Order: sequence, then structure tokens, then C-alpha cells
Amino acid sequence: MKKVSLILSLFIILVACKKEDPRLTYDIEVIKTESLALCDEGLCPEIAIDKVTMGGGAFADTINTAVEKHLIDLLIMDPDEAKNVNSLDEALQNFVQNYRVYRSDFPDAIPEYEVSSTSSISFDNGKLLCIAFDDYTYYGGAHGYGSTFYLNFDKDLQQVLTPEMLFKDLEGFKRLAEKRFRSQYQIQPEEDLSETGYFFTEDTFTLPQNIGFRNDQLILLYNPYEIASYADGQLILNFDLAEVKDYLKSNP
Repeated sequence: MKKVSLILSLFIILVACKKEDPRLTYDIEVIKTESLALCDEGLCPEIAIDKVTMGGGAFADTINTAVEKHLIDLLIMDPDEAKNVNSLDEALQNFVQNYRVYRSDFPDAIPEYEVSSTSSISFDNGKLLCIAFDDYTYYGGAHGYGSTFYLNFDKDLQQVLTPEMLFKDLEGFKRLAEKRFRSQYQIQPEEDLSETGYFFTEDTFTLPQNIGFRNDQLILLYNPYEIASYADGQLILNFDLAEVKDYLKSNP
């Protein structure tokens, strides 16, 4: 009987080991104009992408898919073209083709099209993984557009987290964030946000599209045009994790 129990225990351990997910590995893939084969065929815009690439099973695939989706969105100039682009390679080809049409129509144009993106792991505590992107695009016009983008992942659930999924008390955190916003930008509690030059729908404070983590802080980041003019640049609120742990679903 003891022999049977020992064999059963060993079997359970072996099965558990087989089910254990491979350890995530991390690398950076560099994509530049001069390294693209399609740029050997003719004119090409300026492209400089440092792309986080993960290895280690299904969760790594989930991360890589989300990273590529962001870069595809960055390269697509016309939303109507998005339905015909299903991979990063196709997005690069589409971007190059649009540039060549632009240069054909305006051969004397001096400004070049440009896309650059640098991504890195900004936070990883074993439970939560955050990837930060510093992006810049220029498609012609008065100026380019610089922005920051965050992707958050739950390492236990092995999925992308929307901003709403980060919080167990979202409304409570919104109240804390609005109080910090008003204090940081010198807006009195009784003042309407719309009267201070910020673009909040129906004068109601909202969290930014990008919430990330870096250096044991939670970061709220409004990119240019999100709630203010381009000249105002990024508006950023920082919270120590100890300050917001009671609002989060899992304590980073």
C-alpha cells in the first residue's frame, strides 16, 4: 500500500511539473529602416522600433500579441486600412507604401515620415508585469506626436489587464485621483474643470487612457490632446504603491 501511495505521489508531482508554465524570457528586437528588406526596393521613411519580445509558452504569446497590436496601431495612418492589416510585417509594408505615395505626390517635400518606439519592462514583481512604450510619429504637418503607452498583465491569470481590471474600488480611486489632479494643477475643489482649460466630458473627471507602474509607483498619464492642448504636453500623476494599495485588486 505504501508503494502504491509513493508511486501515486510521484505521478502527481510529475503531472504538476509538466503543467508548470515555462519561465518567461525577455529580449529586444530592433527594427530599423536599414534592416528592412522591403526598403531595399526604394524610398523608405524613418523607422526605429525597439520591440519587447517574450519567450516561454502561451503567456509569452499573449504578451507578444498585445505588443504587436500596439505597434500595428502606431503604424496605421488611416483607420479604414486597419481591417486589411493582420501582422506587424503587413503594418510596416502599409506604412512604407503610404510614404512612397506621399513622396510621389510631393517629390519636393522635405519632412520625412517617421515612426519610433522604444519599449521596456517598467515593472515586474512576479504578479504584475507592465510594459511601457515611448512612441513618436510624424506623418506630415506642423509637428510630430510623442506619447507614452502602458500594457499591464496579470501573471497569475496570464492576461492583459484593462485599466478598470486593476482596481477593486475604481470610484474610490477616481476620487483620490481627482483630488490629486486638482491639487497638482492648482484647481480649487469648487471650480469646474471645463473652466480651467481641461477637456473633460460633461465636466466629469476621468482617469487617463494609460495607467502604468514604474519604480514602485502607479502612474496616471494623459497624453497630449487627451485632456489638454498639445502645448501642455503630458500630464502625469504619480502615486506611491503604498498609498493606493487598498484600491487595487492585487497589491503590487
